[in-house]
Amino acid sequence: MWTYETPEAPALAIARHGTFDPTKARIEVDPTEDKRHTPHVTE
Repeated sequence: MWTYETPEAPALAIARHGTFDPTKARIEVDPTEDKRHTPHVTE
């Protein structure tokens, strides 16, 4: 991963953002239920 901490003027829109090479890294998500932040529907 690399970041754009202090980019030059043309790239200021992406300052302090990060990126990665998708051919070398993989992101997997395994969500879990969060009762404090997940809205629940009553049946």
